[in-house]
Amino acid sequence: MTMRSWKLPEVQWAKVNVYGLVASHIPRAVIGRVVETIAVLEGLKLAWDWGFSQIELEHDNSMLIELIQNGWVTVSNVDAIRGIHGWCLKSWEVKFRHIQREANRVVDCIVKVDGGVIDQLILVFEPLRYVWEFLEDDL
Repeated sequence: MTMRSWKLPEVQWAKVNVYGLVASHIPRAVIGRVVETIAVLEGLKLAWDWGFSQIELEHDNSMLIELIQNGWVTVSNVDAIRGIHGWCLKSWEVKFRHIQREANRVVDCIVKVDGGVIDQLILVFEPLRYVWEFLEDDL
């Protein structure tokens, strides 16, 4: 399922949002997808470590989401992809959703304000002042 706007997570659910922004000087085809896959894996690990039992993971990489949802991760030769599969087998519920990059304005705003630095983790517990406009539009 492709989401066309950012939505609040359901009650009792945590949201992990992986944004596939890669620095323009790095060839996306070379490392971009690997970095995104590792980000998904690390997002799952973080959610588990924080004790969440229901996770909604959103990502703008539709190919990766499809790979995960269709169970093809078990035959992958990429360690991070197999790692995602392993984490999904734990005793929790994980939903994967594709969200269009254009619709993911909340995360886009956060990433751009933080300088679009590759390989960083941003935790948001309360919406920041500069993303309220996007949240209000989407909600």
